[in-house]
Amino acid sequence: MADDRRLQREAAAWLARLQAPDGERDRARFEAWRNADPAHAAAFARVERHWQDSTIMTRSSLRYDAPLTRPWWHVGASTPGRLAFGCAAAMALVVGAWSVSEAPRVAEPERVASAVGQRRTIRLPDGSRVTLDTDSTLAIHYAPEARQLVLEQGRARFTVAHDQRRPFTVTAGAMTVVAHGTIFDVDMRPSGAGVTLIQGIVEVTARSAKSPEQRIRLTAGKQVTATADMTHLSAPRTIPAGTTAWTSGMLGFDAAPLDRVVAEANSYTATRLVLADPSLAQLRVTGAFPADKPEELAASLARMFGLRVETRADGAILLQPAAGSSRATQGG
Repeated sequence: MADDRRLQREAAAWLARLQAPDGERDRARFEAWRNADPAHAAAFARVERHWQDSTIMTRSSLRYDAPLTRPWWHVGASTPGRLAFGCAAAMALVVGAWSVSEAPRVAEPERVASAVGQRRTIRLPDGSRVTLDTDSTLAIHYAPEARQLVLEQGRARFTVAHDQRRPFTVTAGAMTVVAHGTIFDVDMRPSGAGVTLIQGIVEVTARSAKSPEQRIRLTAGKQVTATADMTHLSAPRTIPAGTTAWTSGMLGFDAAPLDRVVAEANSYTATRLVLADPSLAQLRVTGAFPADKPEELAASLARMFGLRVETRADGAILLQPAAGSSRATQGG
């Protein structure tokens, strides 16, 4: 299932790239990717069919700020029509219609999504803002008595307008964050969920059938993480340097294992980094890197750990130990 989702994201990114004004420059690389595996061709056909059938973008009336960044495939496009086209091709779809001029009450949750490599900001009816990171999906349900949001995948920053009568609740898996007027990030990945509090105070609760409910009152400058099954909620710790810089297009790591760095970088572009040797996975990486430049990241990692970089026929970047080199155990 995870591989199917990855292939769908790659296929959507290729479709968007080919539809860009300079897309033909990448035709040969696309054909190499599609012909490398029948599953690639099938995934692309599904994405292309769904995109052609979809008219959902034209029905959306949610209010968006100007994009913090255009999707990586959209460099060179400048008109609003091209931007909408690129977003649709990347399947960053907004489902339903929501008039922000009316009272903030909807019967069903509204879902918003960001494309691979895209960050976008949504203004909610009460003045709160949500910034979605790459490949993220959020369900929004506002009612007179509550503000409820569910982060279904990815990462988001919530800048919450103060309203003591209506708590602002974000759920990620079986973890719930309750706030009133704060700024915080929530991260929802297959490995678990996390909360990073930038300003204010929030209540974090993790529920699991295998363990008692866990509750933490989190203060500014701290973060907590929970395992995927929610059986363990970590003690609060100081936010690692650079980890909140994603809204400005940077990926920050503090002694993070290399396999996690690679996984996060791969969520931003169709150009995938691949570790050729499993022993590389636990090398520790510290530093900040542009999210949309996998080639630069690969070069930096090669310098840190004495690795050799090779670009495969399908466009993936292979990281492997250089012959006769001794690898470091931590980079900076």
